[in-house]
Amino acid sequence: MDGIANYISSKGLKPAIWTNVAFTNESYANANKSFFVTGSNGDPVTGRWLGYAIDGSNPKALDNLIKTYICGICQDGMALF
Repeated sequence: MDGIANYISSKGLKPAIWTNVAFTNESYANANKSFFVTGSNGDPVTGRWLGYAIDGSNPKALDNLIKTYICGICQDGMALF
């Protein structure tokens, strides 16, 4: 992605990427249930278009999933909005 970011920057534009809190890896979600919004049965909930919703109120989920992802994107030269 850093090549794309450099190209966009060379055109006088600011490279950026849109992202959300959707997660689709079922085995990871089931192995790390506390990172996700769960239903009354304790299993991570999923939607037709969303996948598994990361629990944004859980600092461990943010550190392990969101922070790692964001740091990688930023290291590749992308900005987040």
